[in-house]
Amino acid sequence: MERWPEITEPLLRERQGLSDEEFFDFVAGLLAQVRPRTLDDEQFEHALGYPWERGPEIVREYIHAPDRIPLLAYGANASPERLALKLAHLEEADHHVPVLAAELEDFDVGPAAQGPWFLTMPATLVPSPGTRVRVGVLFLTPAQFTAQFGPTQAQYDAVLAFAKDNGFTVVGGTRDRMDVQVTAPVSVIENAFHITMGVHQHPTEARTFYAPDREPTLALPFQIWHISGLNNFSTP
Repeated sequence: MERWPEITEPLLRERQGLSDEEFFDFVAGLLAQVRPRTLDDEQFEHALGYPWERGPEIVREYIHAPDRIPLLAYGANASPERLALKLAHLEEADHHVPVLAAELEDFDVGPAAQGPWFLTMPATLVPSPGTRVRVGVLFLTPAQFTAQFGPTQAQYDAVLAFAKDNGFTVVGGTRDRMDVQVTAPVSVIENAFHITMGVHQHPTEARTFYAPDREPTLALPFQIWHISGLNNFSTP
């Protein structure tokens, strides 16, 4: 960068033009609005030790927490202001998100090939050798994750109703409404998903595998992300 970009924001330009005396008066006015606080010797010594050493304990605490979902964030999702807006409608307990800041090497942020959900341009990571991009790891509660990426309660209820109306037995699900686990005879699966199941010889292994003859389709007014369990071509 040959020179600093020009400052055009009116308030910043006004403060930039303050004399030293005016600037000190301005800072003193800000400090006068802060209530006085009495510190003991231990707190004073702790303050003087800034920046403080940050151990890995808090990171491990959230990584292994059963009620937190780690999520790589960039673009607006890594912006505290935008996150606050996206979570503002949740309960008070879900207004705060622990964030681990980091730099991701050999990637950059670019526009994603999908429509905007929040009236902003959606972003995605793209390979970019030699580039570093500032990212964050969010540790979300199930309610926060569902608010950002999960289906609505009405959509989740519609999937449950579809499954039961078509002869499936619902055997499980997840709190974030991202997953519904069902079981049914092959005839029910074929009729509900408009497919025909078949058994085929595996091309590279001495075994057979089952798979549908086409991509499944569902009579729902919204798109399902994925249906698993319809083939065993690849095994763990």
